Amino acid sequence: MHVTLFANIADKRNPYITLLQRAVQPYCEGPVTIQPRFSPGWVLSHGKAGSIVHIHWLESHLTPCSWFGPDSRGYRYLIHRLENTRVSSLVRTTGLLAQLALALMLARRVGMRVVYTVHNLDRHRNHGVHDASLKQLGNRLIFARADAVHVHSHHTAKAIAQLYGRAQNVFVVPHGNYVGWYPNVISRTEARLRLNLPSDAFVYLFLGQIAPYKGLEDLVEAFVALGDPSTWLVVAGRVSRAYDSAYVAAVAQRSRVLYRPGFVPDEEVQVYLNAADVMVLPYRQITTSGSALLAFSFGQPVVAPALGALSEIVPASVGVSYIPTEAGALTAALRRARHISWSSQAILAHARRFDWQIIGTQMADIYRTVLRSAEAAVSSQER
Repeated sequence: MHVTLFANIADKRNPYITLLQRAVQPYCEGPVTIQPRFSPGWVLSHGKAGSIVHIHWLESHLTPCSWFGPDSRGYRYLIHRLENTRVSSLVRTTGLLAQLALALMLARRVGMRVVYTVHNLDRHRNHGVHDASLKQLGNRLIFARADAVHVHSHHTAKAIAQLYGRAQNVFVVPHGNYVGWYPNVISRTEARLRLNLPSDAFVYLFLGQIAPYKGLEDLVEAFVALGDPSTWLVVAGRVSRAYDSAYVAAVAQRSRVLYRPGFVPDEEVQVYLNAADVMVLPYRQITTSGSALLAFSFGQPVVAPALGALSEIVPASVGVSYIPTEAGALTAALRRARHISWSSQAILAHARRFDWQIIGTQMADIYRTVLRSAEAAVSSQER
């Protein structure tokens, strides 16, 4: 069994692919490799019958590469502006969509099998894909052509069936934990000193990219409504270009709110999680559960909406769930979390249920199922 994982996302943004690679490698004859983009050129040069193509984050495959960045000068800056106009982005994305369709067709002809993992069904960020019809075409294409679809929750499986009519060969394998991936040696006392937080405060944490779908506005409003002078809110992460920077600036001025903008390096993740009492995930829409599993991997409880995968992995022993459409629900959830005696050991035990070794076995079973189906189809045709 030969497997290639296609993901155009670096470890520093999300180590999921590296963790998956390590998990499935013991069950494969050859090396499990990682490539950024699935393309016709790659299929023509590397494709062979009986191998697995495993695609992740479809949106990254439909995002045009930028030749120059916004900080470029002179003619480079002019090219940057020209290539990032709406028309230019649509044209380039259409070309990438056509390349993806051709690559999928060629892969099928040479006998390769395609597995697609759904990370962002609702497409939280547009990633340069501005036209909704192109987004739908991309989703419909991959769900029609993939031999197997992997999702992290039963909720996502149902959504795919309802939205795209894909119900066959859809496999549910949960998201893995992050236990042992990030450094975790700093104490609570030292972490709070690093952030200049009161030692006796109850600290809520919002960690990760600050984007519209993350619901930061809802969290700040709920935190203010608490009116509890013994609580603090820490907000840390890179600000998405799609986010209102003026609002973020206003958040930073609020009392008992610590705002640390910018990408959080791996070695700093422990500072924020060990300084906090609970991690809050006020998402307005969610497909995967990586943020919750990050918190659990540090023995931290979460406050999260009863949405998507979160509704399946956040029992009362590790977090507080709330109905996001109910008025005051998030404030009430923050208050409840404040008065629960959490067991970090119980939370860590919950995180270890999502072990990558088990996930590797399950993913390898999906690959084998796809290959067996292909062999059975060939045998049937020969008869």
